[in-house]
Amino acid sequence: MADPVSASMALTAAATVMSAGAQIRQGKQAQSAANDEAAQLEQNAGQQIASSQRAALSDEQQARLAQSRALAVAAASGGGASDPTIVGILSRLNGEGTYRSMVDLYQGQERARQLNDQASAARYKGESAASNSKLSAAATLVSGSSSMYSKYAADHRPSVANGDVGSGNSVQNVLF
Repeated sequence: MADPVSASMALTAAATVMSAGAQIRQGKQAQSAANDEAAQLEQNAGQQIASSQRAALSDEQQARLAQSRALAVAAASGGGASDPTIVGILSRLNGEGTYRSMVDLYQGQERARQLNDQASAARYKGESAASNSKLSAAATLVSGSSSMYSKYAADHRPSVANGDVGSGNSVQNVLF
């Protein structure tokens, strides 16, 4: 039959190790989830840039259509393409189209930058969780070892009152 103290120590040690392992797995899962979130944010950033490029092209096309219409209206009214008023209108329409196109690109790039920053923050958070879980697991192991030592080694310590100190026992036999 096994010694009850030894069996209790073995169970306590196993529980401590299992708890530390669970903490490490939890940290790895948090890191994996953060990496997945970061990948999704980076994908969204790429889509944001593509969307802004499409909007910019659409604005440029709208500006060209507006210029074409202005030129057709001017021609129908008897004005020429070189008339200063018509040239001014066409120039303003071109400038407005270019401006809107550049704003679309800027907004898309800014939103993509924000998403990429969020992705970096998510990755950092995941790495921190994994690192903290390892530290927590180590603390659990140290705490469990210390607790076991306090609980079980106290019964086997030499006592001056019992005369164990000078009895010739080796240090190993006295402590364990």
